[in-house]
This record gives sequence, C-alpha cells and structure tokens, in this order.
Amino acid sequence: MKILSLDFETSIGSTIHGPTFRDPKNDIYTQIFGWGNRTDVVHDKNGYRRKLMCKLDGVDLIIGHNIGFDLCYIWNDPELQEYILRGGKIWDTQVAEYHITGCQHAFSSLAELQLKHLGAKEKPSRISYLYKKGIGADKIVQAQVRCPRLFKLYEQYCITDGATPIKIFKKQYELAKQDGTLPIIKLYNDYLLAICNMTCTGIKIDLKQCEHTLRDFNEQHIINLQKAQEILKKYWMDPRLPEFNINSPDHKSAVLFGGNIKIVEREQIGYYKNGNIRYKNMEKHIWVEGFRVPTSISSASKKPGLYCTDDGVMRKIGEKTKNPLLKEYCSLQKEAMMYKKAAKTYCQAFIDRSIDGSLYPNFNNTLTSTGRLSSSNPNLQNVSKRNKFGKTLHSLFVAPDGWTCVQIDFSQLEIWVLALLSNDSLLIQHLLDGTDLHIIRLQYYNPEISYEELYQLCKVDKDPHWDKQRTFAKTVSYQMAYGAQPKKVVESTGLDLGIVETIFAKEKETYCDAASFGDTVRDQVEASATLSLESSIPASQKKGKDGSRFIGKVELLPIFDNNGNVSYNNENLRRVGYYKSFIGQKWAFLDTGRANKYGVRKSFSFTQPKNYPMQGTAASIQGATTVALLKTLIQKQDRIKMINEVHDSKWFYVRTDVLEPCLKYLRSVVEDVPKIFLERFNIDVPFNFPVDIEIGPNFGEMEKYDV
Repeated sequence: MKILSLDFETSIGSTIHGPTFRDPKNDIYTQIFGWGNRTDVVHDKNGYRRKLMCKLDGVDLIIGHNIGFDLCYIWNDPELQEYILRGGKIWDTQVAEYHITGCQHAFSSLAELQLKHLGAKEKPSRISYLYKKGIGADKIVQAQVRCPRLFKLYEQYCITDGATPIKIFKKQYELAKQDGTLPIIKLYNDYLLAICNMTCTGIKIDLKQCEHTLRDFNEQHIINLQKAQEILKKYWMDPRLPEFNINSPDHKSAVLFGGNIKIVEREQIGYYKNGNIRYKNMEKHIWVEGFRVPTSISSASKKPGLYCTDDGVMRKIGEKTKNPLLKEYCSLQKEAMMYKKAAKTYCQAFIDRSIDGSLYPNFNNTLTSTGRLSSSNPNLQNVSKRNKFGKTLHSLFVAPDGWTCVQIDFSQLEIWVLALLSNDSLLIQHLLDGTDLHIIRLQYYNPEISYEELYQLCKVDKDPHWDKQRTFAKTVSYQMAYGAQPKKVVESTGLDLGIVETIFAKEKETYCDAASFGDTVRDQVEASATLSLESSIPASQKKGKDGSRFIGKVELLPIFDNNGNVSYNNENLRRVGYYKSFIGQKWAFLDTGRANKYGVRKSFSFTQPKNYPMQGTAASIQGATTVALLKTLIQKQDRIKMINEVHDSKWFYVRTDVLEPCLKYLRSVVEDVPKIFLERFNIDVPFNFPVDIEIGPNFGEMEKYDV
C-alpha cells in the first residue's frame, strides 16, 4: 500500500471568514508530502492558487490531521477528483481518534495525539504561536531570506507535520483493529470526503430578503422588550433606584425573585477647613420585593443574592406561575430573545459570512457526543422549521436559476433505528405494515375506542380535538424514544401525569424489547466501566471553571448540588463506560455525582444509554447513504448538487429539466440501507428505511413530491 501524508500551510486572512478556504484571499504557500521515511516540503512565496503540486498516481491512502481543512482548498483540482473516483481513501487522525475514544475527543490537536501515541510533542511551538497571532505561512515564506533562523524552524515544523501523521496512523490502526472500530472509522473518513463536497458546493442565499428579515426581527425584538419592561417597572418604584434596564440580569433577578440592588449615594460627612461641605460616595443596597418567584426554579448566579434568568429559567417560570402578569412578562421576554437570536445568530451571520451570495458552512463530524453532523460559521443545523421563525429563515435558502430545491427526509428515522437495534419483532411488523404508532399510543389512554376509529378521526376526518391529542401522543412517542421519563414528558406536553405513566406502562407491554433497550445498554455500560484516566480526556475538557480535576492520573468525580454548583474531593473518582453497537460504533458514558443529605450518589445518565446508540446509528445511516452518493455527485455535478444535511434530511439542488429521473435515483440509493450495510459491514438489515421527498423554489416553501 502506497501511503501519502498530506498537509498544507496557508495564509491567514483577516476577514470574518478566517484562516480557511472560504476567504478568497487565502492561499496555499507550503505543501507537505510525507512518504514514510522522507518528507518533501515545497514552498512558493506567491501561493499555489489551490492546486495540488504532487501526482497521486499509485497512491492508495492519503493521511492527514484535520485533513478536511486541506482538501477543501484543492477540492476542484482534477487530480484529487480523479483519485476519489478511482476509489482512493483518506485517513483523518482526528476522525479516527474521535471514534477510538467513543466520541470523546472532538477536535483533538496533532500535538495532543503526538503526546498520547508517540510519547512526546514533536512540533516546534514557536510556529504555532505565530499562527495564533495571525502570522500565516505567506509571511514566513516571504521572509525566508530576512529571517533564516525562523524559516529553518518553520521547515522543521513542516517536516513534523508530514512525518508524524503516518506514525500516529499506524498506532491508531492497530488500536482500531483490536477494538473492532476499524469499519466505522473507514465509513466516517469516506463521509468526510462527502462533507468536503457539500462544504465546497455552498448554499445560495437571498441576501436582499435576508436584510429585510433582519430589520423586521430587530424591530420585533425591541417592541417585545419595551412591553416586558413596562410590566416590570411597576415593581421598580423606589426613586433612588437606577433606571430599570430590561437587559440587566441583576435587575431582572431582583424583580423576579426579590433582591438587593446596589446604588451609590453622595452623603455629607462634614466640612473642609474653608467651610465647604465635604461629601463621600456611599454604597447602599435597596431591597426590591418583586414577584417573589421561588428561587428553587433557578440557580444562584456569581453575584451573591441574585439568580440566573436565562431562557430555560424564564420558560419554567412561565409554565409554573399562576400570576397572569408574570406569565405575560415571561412570554414577552421569551419572544424578544427568540427574535434577537434569529436576527443575530442567523440573519446577521448569513449576511456577514456570505461570499458572492453563497454560504460555505463549516461542517463538523467530530463534535457531538453521538456522531451527528453539526455546522458552524454559520450554524445551519439548528434552524428549526417547528418554531415561528423556521419557515421564514428556511425561505432565505434558495435555488439557483434553472434548479429546484430538494429535501429528502428519512421518515421516523429514530423509530426505525430503535426497531433495528432492539430487534423488537412487533415494532418491526407495525412499521412495515404502516401502522400509525402515534395512534397506538393515543389508544393506550383511550382503550374504549378502536385503532380504526381513532385513525378515521385523526387522519381522515381530521377532527381538531383528536388531531391535537395525536400531536400530544406524537410528542410522547419521540421523547420516550430519546429516553425521557414521565415527569419530563409532562412538563413539555402538559398532559396529566397519570396519562403519561399509562402510556409508558402500556409501551413496555406492547414493545417490550424496544422499551427495555436502554436498560440493556446501561447494563453493558455498567459492566464495562473503568476509571476515567487523564490520557483519555480531551485537552478542551480540562479547561475552564468546571474543567477536569485529577488525583495522580485519575479524574475526580464532579459533584453537583441542587443549584448546579460543582465541587471535587479526593474520595470520589469518575468512571467511564463504553457501549459498542452492532456496526462497531462506540460511545463513551461518563458518570456524574449528585450531593444530597445522604452523601454523594454516583450514576450514569438515564437517558444517554438509549439516546446515544439511537442517534449515533442514525448518524451512521445518514453518513453511509451520503457516501453512497458521492461518486455520482462528483460525476453529475451539472445535474445534482448536495448542499447540507439537517438531522434526518438531506438537501440538494437538482436541475429542473431532469428532476424526475434524478429524484428516482436519489430515492433508490438513500432508501436501500440493507445493500449499503451488507457491502460495508457485512450485516443484514431486514428492511429499507423509507424517505419523504419535498421540492420547492426555496427550503421554506416546500411541497411533498411523489416519485
């Protein structure tokens, strides 16, 4: 096998797009090619204009650390695309580490992996320091005559970047082979190529409409804040208090929970010798009675006597209070924050980060605890269609002229995954028969009405009452699938606790294997639990106020009290357990400590053992089906372009004049999970995974399309 270690050193642009291919001013100034025993380093003070300066003939595997960063610079190079089409593979040491450690090590650095796998850091830290200060490869290469010693250090840095990924790859490959995670690592490396393709394709955005939406959201934010402020000012009566500020957490805490507000008053303390009055600024505290909301709803802030007033706290207060004025305030505050978030996090980010009317988000497949894809700069994964802003924001993503927006969405993916993982025969049969599982759950607490009658009322007659009841049952269905317990379900649905407990009890009777799946996972995690060691913890988790603490090389257990404060002691050590799915995908579970009057209670999460395998397997199905499309997406990019993955759906642009045949092809590939899993994992999956297809001129105005 001929292996190539590939790395680029690039310029660091000063724009909002940062040091990546997204900034058109950035370029490659050094290309590094590691061949095992030797490393070739090629510099060009003018930049390579995003071309690969090496032939890939005969190369079987390209290795790199965070190699997606480098491949995006040269994605459109025919040399690279030919390599992918002939079956060439990549190995990203960052992706491999993420899966070897059970999705713990998100964005591990090369220096961190050198220390872990090779015993010592090999890269000169001076060059890394210069990069952090914004001095990129362009400035170093161009100054090689003036700064020969710095340039020599830079070359040493480059040689290390070419040599060490191959050494780390060999260590990782052996670990993955022993642990059985090699197939899943290979899948996610192939998936990384598909992600690079999506990243470089870009998403077209309607900038003019985006600017209008930004103005509207900002106006609504201010209007709601003004209304909320008028309500709270009634409790801000003392004339000595400063002007009430609705954006001040201290002011909001005092009005909601009661509290002291610090003021400064100028008081006379005597006279100067010349007879003038002498004053001194004196600190005082004025008590604000406020609404007197129970402090148990919130947690203590850093300032003594004050409490957190974030979105979660406001939601809890709004749900539990019977005071109509307070309920109205919480609603207005929540609405204002939603408008603010929609304006700043989405609209403003879309405008700032667009390049020639397109967005090129940074897709991350080593960030979440489950393997789910996320995105940043800007975040396109959390633009939910379910809230009041979702459709407006989605309508900003438009199709180019002559193309159509297409969304292919797995239907009830998590439920199908649960059926696959638990092998519950009745659940599988109901799914294959097309039984409406939400109506099954609705019948649990309406046993006097048959399934057929409820189906008629909900799906055919669309009776408002029963349609609403089915919606509640649907919410319960999904929350049960994610591992939520009855009390949490009651909070989010408003259903009676007795009804929710009835649904849970009946579910265990009806789908016993699916209902007990979380317990099966938890038992395995408990059995595999070992002490959490320092070497297994990412550097990013060792920082910050609540970062890891150690005794020797073993992690101390973080102990939380009722207010969310964390403490550590040398008597409690943290454990980590692992669960591995039938395709070799592994997840880490960390235990937590809760302090109560009886001492410290240690336990693994109740929801994660059901949630992680289900979400992680769904992520692998998304990844495997996207990989199955990759060669077609490269060869037929004049007809089909894949631009995004959002949870269970895939976004495409399809040329309008070839819409029908392209959709037939896409559907046939994406639904055929059995074929993909048999070829990749040699595993039999007993059913296809059904999908729904929607099309439209933008992703906010979509209509169902039957192929």
